[in-house]
Amino acid sequence: MYSLNDKLEFEQVDEGVVIYNSNNLESYYVNETASYVIKSLLKSKKDFEEIVNLILKEYNIDEDNCKNDIKDILNELVKENIVKEVKDEKIC
Repeated sequence: MYSLNDKLEFEQVDEGVVIYNSNNLESYYVNETASYVIKSLLKSKKDFEEIVNLILKEYNIDEDNCKNDIKDILNELVKENIVKEVKDEKIC
């Protein structure tokens, strides 16, 4: 599961988004696809497959390319401390 880190501010710019991270005082520009991933995480945590399915519904791309692109995007967002991986907290 993935969720956004706290203390992020967003500003829509052209086709992408500028992200200001007040945890490390860094700012980042992400493209349209990455901004769509981030916007989907604003509402709730999502797992990899949920994110892929959202992107497949929004963009006309094949599933294998989508999975590869989303994996790269998520890895970069995690590395930059914008998105974090969280354990799914299912109640049994």
